[in-house]
Amino acid sequence: MKRKPGRPTDTDSATTRQTLIDTARRCFGKNGYERTSNGEIVELAGLTTGPLYHHFTSKAGLFGAVSNDAIERVLSRLEKALGDSSSIDPLERLRLVIGVMAEMYDEDESFALFNATWPLEIQRNPELVTHIDKTGLKKIQELFPFVLKGTSNTVGELDNRIADLTTVFYFGITYCVLLENPSEPKEVMDTIISALDGTLFRS
Repeated sequence: MKRKPGRPTDTDSATTRQTLIDTARRCFGKNGYERTSNGEIVELAGLTTGPLYHHFTSKAGLFGAVSNDAIERVLSRLEKALGDSSSIDPLERLRLVIGVMAEMYDEDESFALFNATWPLEIQRNPELVTHIDKTGLKKIQELFPFVLKGTSNTVGELDNRIADLTTVFYFGITYCVLLENPSEPKEVMDTIISALDGTLFRS
């Protein structure tokens, strides 16, 4: 059947949607949720508000889509990096995870900027939670017990340590990238690992 004139193809629609997500990620990361307008996003994307409301209905919906896109990207890279790593040392698995995060932030500064701020934006604007896919977040959280498997005999203690370590890794590496020194994420990764394996303070 012939396509109606002016109607975008599925490919065009998917491309437009991703363009809006990528542009919004840069705006939200740089200016924050409240100070970012839909008009600014579509202007930078070279589009009109029509496609934005077609795909996301609201700025909150777009913020949720950017968050979900970030979660999916992190999950995909972590799962690929960990792969068949069940037989290697927990610290090496941890090195893989931190390495992936450092690489992703080094590849795309807007990704680092957004990931550094979106948890705070959700605290300030609780209504945004309804637009975020909690399944993806849960999958990422479930990776960490596997990553650190063998480092503790007490599940409760391990869960608490995972939460603390995740926060340190996440914000530490993110803010190193924000300092615009691309060599620092790897240096932080090596420092964290050496601290955990007890070699950081050895002479």
